Amino acid sequence: MTFACALRLWASVSSTTQVGLEAYKFRYFGACPLLLASELLEMLLEDLKGISTEPWSLLNNVAFLTFFLLASAAQDGDKLLEGEECVPHSQPWQVALFEHGRFNCGASLISPRWVLSAAHCQTRFMKVHLGEHNLRKRDGPEQLRSVSRVIPHPRYEARSHRHDVMLLQLARPVHLTPQVRPVALPTRCPRPGEACVVSGWGLVSDNEPGTTGSPTSQVNLPDTLHCANISIISDASCDKDYPGRIGNTMVCAGVQGGGTDSCEGDSGGPLVCKGALQGIVSWGDVPCDTTTKPGVYTKVCHYLEWIRETMKSNCMWFLLLCLALSLGGTGAAPPIQSRIIGGSECQRNSHPWQAAVYHYSNFQCGGVLVGTHWVLTAAHCKSDNYQLWLGRHNLFDDETEAQYVQVSDDFPHPSFNLSLLKNNTRHPDEDYSHDLMLLRLKHPAQITDSVKLLDLPTKEPVEGSTCLTSGWGSTEPEKFQFPDDIQCVDQTLLANEVCDKAHPQKVTEFMLCAGHLEGGKDTCVGDSGGPLICDGIFQGITSWGHIPCGSPNKPAVYTKVFEYLQWIKDTMEAHP
Repeated sequence: MTFACALRLWASVSSTTQVGLEAYKFRYFGACPLLLASELLEMLLEDLKGISTEPWSLLNNVAFLTFFLLASAAQDGDKLLEGEECVPHSQPWQVALFEHGRFNCGASLISPRWVLSAAHCQTRFMKVHLGEHNLRKRDGPEQLRSVSRVIPHPRYEARSHRHDVMLLQLARPVHLTPQVRPVALPTRCPRPGEACVVSGWGLVSDNEPGTTGSPTSQVNLPDTLHCANISIISDASCDKDYPGRIGNTMVCAGVQGGGTDSCEGDSGGPLVCKGALQGIVSWGDVPCDTTTKPGVYTKVCHYLEWIRETMKSNCMWFLLLCLALSLGGTGAAPPIQSRIIGGSECQRNSHPWQAAVYHYSNFQCGGVLVGTHWVLTAAHCKSDNYQLWLGRHNLFDDETEAQYVQVSDDFPHPSFNLSLLKNNTRHPDEDYSHDLMLLRLKHPAQITDSVKLLDLPTKEPVEGSTCLTSGWGSTEPEKFQFPDDIQCVDQTLLANEVCDKAHPQKVTEFMLCAGHLEGGKDTCVGDSGGPLICDGIFQGITSWGHIPCGSPNKPAVYTKVFEYLQWIKDTMEAHP
C-alpha cells in the first residue's frame, strides 16, 4: 500500500466537502484493499521512511497517522448493520476477491467459470476465493481460482456509478459442492417491498443498541461472512434520497429508518431476493450506520442480455454450459427458444407432470414426467449439470409439496444434431428434427397430488385439435420477463404446411405445428421441453419458434412424440 493510497483513505473519512470528493461513496475504500488497523499502521510506517525527519515534519506525520486511524475507526462504523454472521455456507455463491493477498471486494458465482461483481472493484491481480466463511481460517471447502479475463461493462462511469458491473472469467471452472454453487440470475426485475438478503465481509459495527453512529462507535472488519435482511425500496422513494442520481440501471434496498446497510468492503457482493441475484453492492451514503438512506445496487435484471452475450462470446464453443444461461433457453439456435405468451397462471396442481429443469441453479427448460424414473424434455436443453424439480407451481416459493430429484443420466435422441448447440446457429437449411431427450432420475419420483405421470400418446394427433401448453417461459415477446408461477395457454393444432411456410427452417414429419395465426398466444424462451397436450393427450414437446414470440402467422414448432414411442420405450427398458 502506498502513502498516496493512505491519503485517499484519510480524505474519505475526514471530509466529503473537498474538491473532487463525493458524499456518495462506493462500498469499498477507493482502490485500496481493506486492511486492519495494525496492518495499516505497519504499512504506513514503512511508507513514512524516507520522508523528512525534521522534528516538526515527523510530528505532523505521526499526528496524521494517529488521526487517520482514529477517524477510520470512529466514522466508518457501518456494515451489514443490524445484520449478523451468516449460517456457514448458506450463501454458497458468495465470492471473496483478493488483491495481493488482501481482501478487496465481494462477488457472486453465476456459473462454474464466471463471477459477477462491481466494475469499481477492478484491480490488476485479482484472485477469487470461493467456499469461504471465515477469511482467517481454512476449514476444507475453500477453492482458489485465478482470473483469466476481466470484463467491466463498456459503459461503466465511475463518477455517476452507472453500469457498475463486471464479469470475471475464471482460469478454470470451480468444482461444484454444497459450499460452492452458482446463484440464479433473475427472470424478472425486483419489486418494491420484496425481501432480500445482502452478504459480505464489509465493515461491521459493534455498537450497543441505540448508540449507532455515536462517538464511541467501534468498527472492525469481520473474519466471518455477515448477512442482513433488507427490502427493495421503490425508485420514487430512492430518488428522494438521491435526487437525480438513481438511474434505471440501479435499485435501492434497505430498512425503514436506516441502520441496516451494506458498507465498505461489501462492494461487488450479492443482493439476493427469493433465490435470485437482483443486485450488486455498488454505492451509498456515508457513514453507513448514521444515514437513513438506503444502499444503491446495480440492477442485475437490466444486464441479463449483456451477461449472456459476454459469456457466450468469451467461452469455448464446446462448453455447453455457455449455452445454458439463466434466461430460460440454452442459447442453442435462437429459434429453439420458447415460452408462454398471452396465457395466464395455471390452476394449481393442474399440470402435476410438469418438471422444471435447471442448469446448475439456473432455470432452463420444462419437462414432462413420463415414468417414475424418467422425464422427457427437448434435446436442445442438454446440459453438463442438471437440477430437476417436480410438483412446482411457483419457482421461488418454498413449496412443501415440491420434490427435488437428481438426474443420473441423459439420453438425447441419437439423430438430433448436437452441432446446433456447439455452433449456436440458425441457418435456413438446418434441421431441428429429433429434438427430444430422456432424463433418468437417480431416485424415483414420489407420486402425489402434485406429482403425477403423463401418459404417452396411443394415437396420432388430429389437425384442428384444441391443445394446451404450459411453462415458466417469458411472458413478453422480446423484452424477456419470466413469471414466478407456471403459465398455461391454449393452442390450435395446425397443418405442418402452415409452419413450413412461416419459417425458413425445415418443418419435417417429426414435428407438429401449433398456435394462432392472428398471433398473441405462443410459447417462448423458457418453455422449451414442456408439453403440448391436445384433446387431453400428450402429443408434443415445445421445441422452437419465431422471435418475437406470438407474432402473427408464426406458429411454434413442437417435437411429435408419437413418432418416437419405440425409441422412448427402448431407452427406458435399456436403463431400468
